[in-house]
Amino acid sequence: MVEIIEYTDLYESDFKRINLEWLDKFSLKEDLDVITLNNPREKILAPGGVIFLARAGDEIIGSAALINDHEGVYELAKMAVVPAWQVKE
Repeated sequence: MVEIIEYTDLYESDFKRINLEWLDKFSLKEDLDVITLNNPREKILAPGGVIFLARAGDEIIGSAALINDHEGVYELAKMAVVPAWQVKE
C-alpha cells in the first residue's frame, strides 16, 4: 500500500536522490535544482511551501512539492517516482 506523508528532515536524502535520478535520466538537472534539493527546508518549506512523499512500507518512492511563489500562488515542482513504481506502457 502507498501512503502520502509530509516531508521531514528524516527523508531529505530520499527526496534528493529520487529527484536527481529523474532529472539525470532526462538530462534536465540545473544548478537551481541542486541548490533546492540540497536545501529543501530553506528553499521550499520556509517560504511557505510543502513537500509530500509517497511511501510504500519503509521506502520513499515518490515526491511532489508546492513552492510558494507569492500570496496564493504555488508552483507544482519536484515531482518524481522511482522507476520500479512507474507505470510501464
